[in-house]
Amino acid sequence: MRGFSFQCVRSHLAALTSASRVTGIDVARALAIIGMIGAHVGYAPDIFWSDPSTWGGVIHGRSAILFAVLAGVSIALVSGGARGVAGAGLDIRKVRLSLVGRGIFIFAVGVVLEALGTSVSVILGIYGVLFVLAAVFVDWRRRWLLITAGVLALGGPSLLVVLRAVSGGGDGDALTIFAYSMYPPLVWLVFVMAGLVVARSDVRRLRTALVTTAAGVVLAVVGYAVGIGIAPAEDAYDDAALAEEEGLLEEGSLFGGRPIQAEDLDLTAHECEIDEEEWVYCYPAEDLETLKWAAGYSGESLENDPLSAELVSDAGLEADPADEDYGSYVREGLTGEVFLEEGFGVYEHSGGTMEIIGSGGFALAVTGLCLLTFRARLLRRLVVPIAALGSMPLTAYAAHIVAIRLLTDPWDYLEDNQTWLIFVISLVLGCTLWALLWGRGPLERLTGWAARALSAAPTRDGAPADPPVRR
Repeated sequence: MRGFSFQCVRSHLAALTSASRVTGIDVARALAIIGMIGAHVGYAPDIFWSDPSTWGGVIHGRSAILFAVLAGVSIALVSGGARGVAGAGLDIRKVRLSLVGRGIFIFAVGVVLEALGTSVSVILGIYGVLFVLAAVFVDWRRRWLLITAGVLALGGPSLLVVLRAVSGGGDGDALTIFAYSMYPPLVWLVFVMAGLVVARSDVRRLRTALVTTAAGVVLAVVGYAVGIGIAPAEDAYDDAALAEEEGLLEEGSLFGGRPIQAEDLDLTAHECEIDEEEWVYCYPAEDLETLKWAAGYSGESLENDPLSAELVSDAGLEADPADEDYGSYVREGLTGEVFLEEGFGVYEHSGGTMEIIGSGGFALAVTGLCLLTFRARLLRRLVVPIAALGSMPLTAYAAHIVAIRLLTDPWDYLEDNQTWLIFVISLVLGCTLWALLWGRGPLERLTGWAARALSAAPTRDGAPADPPVRR
């Protein structure tokens, strides 16, 4: 029995470090998972590019985008790799059904995780939808993937701005869910297509790694530079800590904002609400068709924070911590300022064109660097634990959401880097043990089963589908 177990460990270890496994992709997936865990349970400040001490905030938004780019890589790898569907002699119908099966299962896992009621905006729902949508273009040539991704990156966010303007708010119908989602499919398809292009260019080639890295760096520099020029909220103040010390509040919304002096904040005719975390949200009482709203952080206790207490009392405002609508935002309508800030925003989760270009470029650069770094066999062996985590991203992601629910009450937030470290270490150890003893992760096995089950579905006349044609 021991010999059998040892042989299994050796076999699984060999598979994990094999050149055909592309360790760089596994490491990149692990980095995406670690970054998302940090965004969910750790603390990282908002990025001010002129202040290196805030650069840890890179995990926000960009980790999820890296995850989506790698989804495109994974889709390509299971559908012929660099040769493509036709070049690998695969049946396109079975490939498409396989992707739909994967997407349905991943979507179902996302629904279950959402039902746990954590504070996390679970990405797996849209992740599953992207797999299903990828079935449409999985056999496209790289040229058309690039052209379509470019069109969606440039025009998709602007189209969503218009949809939001004409829909009047998120009321739960299909249009507003599509337009207001944190991960709108229309723009997130860009990242999947980018990953497909990388993998169709052969991730085992040195040239692919170099071009991916260089292209990612260029896109990141251009995207962030132009985006900050259009909506400079992300780099409006050089030192976030100094801003807090000087009693500055941040004025703005999901569309971005700028620090302002508290005495310059006019809350006349506004209504304010205070949530359980002591955030103060202020809205115009009469005219809800306005862009700006103000949010002031009161610290550990409202009573012990004279600045926030004065803002509320001096304006004669009513605080309603029980109101569940405190997080909603309002806007002025489709003005030029709104169009620029929403359609071309660069800050995380804005969904703007510059975020797509800048953060998408960042994700490509990380992917390319991982491909470059872990080509040597020795390095592949050194990062086995990290690669093991990246080899089962669905399992690791789901496990950390379940852990958050077990550790917190529904909708409570965790912001502790020690917790982040414990999560990462636990997942690395657990995934490494599983990978060495049993190989593929449990949810990855079930995803593969769902893909095979649907792709083997009978044709309309009840006969099995034709087997793949090998060329």
